[in-house]
Amino acid sequence: MAHCINNILYDCTHLTAALWAMVEHILAYLLSSKGAGAVVVSTDTLSSDFIAVSKEKFTIPAPTSLFNVFWEALLAGFVAVFTPYIYANIPMTISELTINNKSKENANTNIYLYSAYVLLIFTLFGSLISVIIATTGFNKLGHNWIVNAFFFRIYFGLGLSFLGAFELSLPRKWRVALIQKADLTQRHGMFYKALTLPIVTFSSTFPMIVLVLLFAGRGGIVGSVVGMFAFSLGMITPYIFPTFINLLPITVLNQVKVLLGFLALYLSLKFLSNFALALNFTFLDRDLFIELCIVLALILGLYMMGVIRFNNDFPAMENDFSQQYVSLIQLLIAIVSFTFIVYLIPGLWGASLKALTGYLPPPGK
Repeated sequence: MAHCINNILYDCTHLTAALWAMVEHILAYLLSSKGAGAVVVSTDTLSSDFIAVSKEKFTIPAPTSLFNVFWEALLAGFVAVFTPYIYANIPMTISELTINNKSKENANTNIYLYSAYVLLIFTLFGSLISVIIATTGFNKLGHNWIVNAFFFRIYFGLGLSFLGAFELSLPRKWRVALIQKADLTQRHGMFYKALTLPIVTFSSTFPMIVLVLLFAGRGGIVGSVVGMFAFSLGMITPYIFPTFINLLPITVLNQVKVLLGFLALYLSLKFLSNFALALNFTFLDRDLFIELCIVLALILGLYMMGVIRFNNDFPAMENDFSQQYVSLIQLLIAIVSFTFIVYLIPGLWGASLKALTGYLPPPGK
């Protein structure tokens, strides 16, 4: 067992070192040093919309920010486990990793290796995002109308997808090609098997990754690395501890998707508001914004109480007397939704709503 674990660590260490060396070469090409060892980014070839990042030194964010990013992303990873596609993929993957092994030790080794590769893949993706942010200053474009229009379209589409309007998926040939390379008897095959997780479960993982990267922005340039590491750590938990998936019944899977769908719609409103403000449009003023938030919260609350149903919902749960009932989790979410409505209503008459100061658009003139 110890020998197998050493081999896993050896593979991961050398693969990480090789990829990091590649990243360093990219940075060495894209970045230049100007004075006192400060790393700067040249913006000579960037459009006028980009902020002059070359005048700023890269700073490491406060540990508290990264700590918050870590725990929020870890929680997102736990939530992602209970989205339908990932939830269904877990037992099948565990079965494939263990079914042909004669000993429990070899089966556990396959699971640990698979989990380590998943962790590595998502963390490297976060590193790639960090490199893109560092070299383009993309995170400085929060008030650019093009960027806000792009993210509005992304989050609005994610919200509709979670609510069942359509399914996001990658080309089938990509999945087939990866599955063919996923030879579980070889280490490189195990890597391809781990790579199939975000591909096969794209409709569940992609929206969650976008949400994590948005919240990871508070962690600065390294926030996406920390966020993706924590997110993948949450996702691999049920592979190592299979009983984790029993925390929630299968009947709540679509309810998790719906809750995430409403969260994505709330975020899309914020980007639509930023888009309107950047172009001095007045179609989405503060009152209309609050009214839309109230409507979304009302629909979510009614859904959690079982008044509204969607086409992908499981049959309603029944008690010992064959009566339909609402679970405690649904009730708590409904209470939060209706309380949010009560909090928002005074804002229609000019109340400040201090808890949402950074989210609501400014009052109209």
